[in-house]
This record gives sequence, structure tokens and C-alpha cells, in this order.
Amino acid sequence: MRVVRWLAGHEMMMMMMFMMMMMKMVVPVARLRGPNRRDTKPTITPAGPHLVAPLNAPFELRCQGDKEMLWQREDRLKVRGEKKVAGASTLRVARAQPVHMGRYICLEESTKEQTSIYVYVKDPDNPFRKSIVSNILTRVGDRASIPCLASDPRLDRLSLETCSGRPPAPGLRFTASLEGGIDIRDAQKAFEGCYVCTGRLGREGVRSRDYYLTVRPVPVAPPEIEMQATRRVILTRDESLSLTCNTTNVNAEIKLKWVTPPGSGAVWYPQQPAKVDGASRILTENFSHARSATLRIAAVGHQDAGRYRCEAQNEKGVSSQSAWLDVYERGFIHLDPTTNETIHVRSGESLTLDVDMEAYPKPRSFSWSFMGRELRNTTDHVISTHGHEYRFSSELRLVRLKMSEGGVYTFQASNGDASVNHTFTIFVISKPEIVSHEGPVDGQVRCVAEGFPAPQITWYYCEQPYAR
Repeated sequence: MRVVRWLAGHEMMMMMMFMMMMMKMVVPVARLRGPNRRDTKPTITPAGPHLVAPLNAPFELRCQGDKEMLWQREDRLKVRGEKKVAGASTLRVARAQPVHMGRYICLEESTKEQTSIYVYVKDPDNPFRKSIVSNILTRVGDRASIPCLASDPRLDRLSLETCSGRPPAPGLRFTASLEGGIDIRDAQKAFEGCYVCTGRLGREGVRSRDYYLTVRPVPVAPPEIEMQATRRVILTRDESLSLTCNTTNVNAEIKLKWVTPPGSGAVWYPQQPAKVDGASRILTENFSHARSATLRIAAVGHQDAGRYRCEAQNEKGVSSQSAWLDVYERGFIHLDPTTNETIHVRSGESLTLDVDMEAYPKPRSFSWSFMGRELRNTTDHVISTHGHEYRFSSELRLVRLKMSEGGVYTFQASNGDASVNHTFTIFVISKPEIVSHEGPVDGQVRCVAEGFPAPQITWYYCEQPYAR
């Protein structure tokens, strides 16, 4: 009896330990299978990776899950013909058309779990889905998709050929998919042209419609600007200002604008906001897009002085050019300082006198004179004048100077608002030379000599030779 009791107590203890272990194992399983977690995705009926619906025939798709279900298209969020019930959604299409081809997504709205199926609309007369798109436009370096979508999943050997049958351009690489069509990557300008999709359906070769690929170039650098104005513009008060800048780009994605300086704030000068006119055109020679912007101020004032900047922007960056406007009360002529106004030169040598200046408006007259007598342009006195923007220069070249050409040379210039003159003193160095001698008259002898510096005359008495 004692042995039996011990065994019964031992069995009871073992049973209790076993039950406790089972409770520990059951608790996490219950948590995993709680109401907030599922281990299955939504299901689609009919099952399979795709559904083939004959043209003009009805088809139905059923989506089932635990919560509220929703049908979506891969290329759009909403679909028509959907009916929802608790945990399911049914999509019915009365007449299958090419537009119904594509991937349908079954989505559980709360958990975002989803599954999908592809629908083919089989058209015995068109192995590829009819498309209203025949012109494919892309950019250099981007991808180009040609919508050769098979209407029958049995289509095989899908490929891309040129319409003329010639080999595609070197470097053209593509991937082919019955559901996605032809995908050309890293498009280049040389790929432009007419293409057709080909394949085999059973024993017959099939061919799509013609597609025309256009590859639009992209810029490789910020745009270049051409400004129809000097870097510095000088005007007098109340004159009009007109600044134009032009730029081109390989595509239409370009902006052009003027940035103007702030006004001076002087209340006695009316603020005149600059008026900007813009224009755009396409240059068909290289199919480049041109832009121009013209800034105009009808009557400038001192408050309009400053920097005017033209900015052009494309997808590669921004470039700019600027012009500085100075506004003066009246015209002017400013001579550059010279350090050598007194010049010594030897007889027979040549000499060039030059004067540099800044002026606005352009001087109307330039002249050189010698000792008050105006000089003409000759082989001995060569006069030349040069000008660039607001800088001007005038030269007088004296060829093989003579003693008689030493003296004062004067330059003069005027523009209606201002006039200036500048003088040079020339000394011609020459050896002494007796030009005349007279006498004796009344016991006097006269000797005349010239030269520079002034020659010194020395008299000598020559004794007559003694004669026997």
C-alpha cells in the first residue's frame, strides 16, 4: 500500500509539471495567431499569373482577404465595375477591350498586403495591343519604352527591328517583355528613326505597327550668353537705354532674365522700372531653341547707374553676363596724362606723338597743328585715329625731322559737349652749320649759323702769307 501511494503522488507531480510546460508553449502560439496578424496574402480567382480574355467577351476577377479589399490597376488607382462585400471585392468587365489589358492588383487596405494578376485581351487580328501612340519621345541618356504589348501570352521571340530592315544603330541595347513591350536604355541621338516590333505566334511571324523614335538632346554645360552691348555703357541723362542678351539651348528647358540694380532712392528722380521684352524661337538648322531678352529704359537718370546682369539657366546650371551703366550729366572728353611733353630728337630721325582719351559722345573732330598752322596728312606728317567703344587715340608721325620742324605741336578734339587740346614741344638736335656769311662791308664781316643747341661762332684772323 505504501508503494502504491508513492507512485500516485509521483504521477500527480509529473502531471502538474507537464501541464505547466504546455501552458508556456501555448501562450506564444496564441499571441502569434491573434486578431492583428495574418500569415496569408489576399487571393485572386481565377488563380494563376495571368488571365486570357477573348476580345469582346466578359471576364471576372475576385479578390478575397480578411479585411476590406480593393482592386487597382498598375497604371491607375481606380477601376470601374468593382463590387465590394466584407472581405472580398469582385471586378466584372462586360466586354473585354484592348484598354482592359494590364496588371490588376488586389489590395487589402488596412495591411497593404497585395497580390496581382495580368490580363491579356486576345485579339485574333492584332497580335499586339492597339496603341494610339506612334511617336516616342525621349532624351539623350534616358530610357525609351515602345508599347509593343502582346495580346496573346503565346507570342514568342519578341524583338525590335528597324522599319527598313537595316541593322539598328551600333550600341542600341533593349529588353523585351510581353507585358512591358520594348525598353531601350541610354538612348542616343543616333538611335532616332522608325522601328517595328516582331515575334512569332505559333508558326507565323507577326509584326507591330511602325513607331517613330525621337531622341531630344540635353545640354552638357550651362548656356552661353551673347550680349549685344559693351561691358560698360555710358549715357547722358534722359537718353534711352536698350540692352539685349541672347542664348540658345538644345531643348526648350531654358530660362532667361535680367537682374537690375536697385534705384538710388532719390525722390526727385522718378523711379523708372526697367521694361523687359522676351522672345523665343526655334532654330530649325540644328533644332536648337533660342531665347532673347531686351531691357529698355526710356530716359535714364543717375539712379539708374549700376550693374545690369543677364542670367540664363538650363538643367546644367546658370551663366550670366553683365554691363555697367554710367550716367553723366553731359558729354565729356578725358585725356590720359602724358609724362613727356618736351621731346629732343636728332635731325633726320622720325618721331611719333600720340594722345589717348576717353570720350562720350564720340569726338566729331581730331586735328594737329604746328605753330598754329593745321597739319594735313602727308608723307612727312602722317595722322591716324583709332577708336574702340569709349576709348580713342590719335597719332602724328613726323618723318625725318628737319631743323625747321622743331617747335610747338598742338592736338585738338571736340564732341559738341566738350573740347580739349594738348601741346608738345619738339627740339630738333642738329650739328652747327653756317648758312651765310657777308663782308667785309665797311670793315665788318657777318656770319650766320644754325643748329641745336645754339651754335657758338668763333672768329679767327688769318694772316696773309708773306710774298717777296
